[in-house]
Amino acid sequence: SDRLEFLLKYSTNIEDFKNKAQKLNLYVDFSGKYIKYKLLDREQKRNTRDSTLSQKGRYSLKNIEERI
Repeated sequence: SDRLEFLLKYSTNIEDFKNKAQKLNLYVDFSGKYIKYKLLDREQKRNTRDSTLSQKGRYSLKNIEERI
């Protein structure tokens, strides 16, 4: 979640968020109902949903758009 917090703090829009995520080795998938995240530089076999990372929806698309 450190990488996500960095992205939330320094991204200017959703495209910037996606570009910076890629540079931070963080796969972000906005295609479904939930945003899915995966650390590419760690042995993480499955994606993690935004709802798993934060019960309050901190990393949901709606909250990301509000914060950046």
